[in-house]
Amino acid sequence: MSSLPNVGWWIFCFVFIWERLKAQGAEVQCSPGDAVGRQHPVRGLLERFQVGRGCTAREQGNKETHVIALQRPTNSPGNMVTVFLKPLTLSSAPLRTLHLVLSSILPITWWLKAELLPPDLPVFVQVSPNSSVQSQTLHLHVQTVHSLPFRLHALHRWALKHHGNLSSLTHTRQGNRVYIHLGEGEPLRNYTILEK
Repeated sequence: MSSLPNVGWWIFCFVFIWERLKAQGAEVQCSPGDAVGRQHPVRGLLERFQVGRGCTAREQGNKETHVIALQRPTNSPGNMVTVFLKPLTLSSAPLRTLHLVLSSILPITWWLKAELLPPDLPVFVQVSPNSSVQSQTLHLHVQTVHSLPFRLHALHRWALKHHGNLSSLTHTRQGNRVYIHLGEGEPLRNYTILEK
């Protein structure tokens, strides 16, 4: 009879340990299909880079002009597209006046973010009539251009007519981030050529 309480004790211990291990295993299980919301402590960032059509050149004079044409934002709340502006090099050479031409078919809120740029850098922006431009750190001079084309070659001709030459032209169907390096680096052509 004395062995029956011992067997019960061992069964109780076995069940207790088994349930404890099961509970611990449930805490660490993770399914790839689980939803990860804004409050989740672990979130990954997947950023896909794609090459759009365009060109770069060395722009003569005291300004540099960058043209961005974007058909639509990629899964962006409020149709927001962020343009990151950063010097190409960390040299002490002063940056030239910056001109941005932002063309879009759909309404876009262009958000300009500056990194390592002087706060007094003049930034002149020409934008499609259906879009807006914002920045927390840059002093912007925004002009809405009702005749701003979107098609690549028409936009290239328009920009050359109004700006003389270009530092870069980027034309893509979709995206939510654009990275522009300011200043001159490697030797570039003195003019832009669009490949057909």
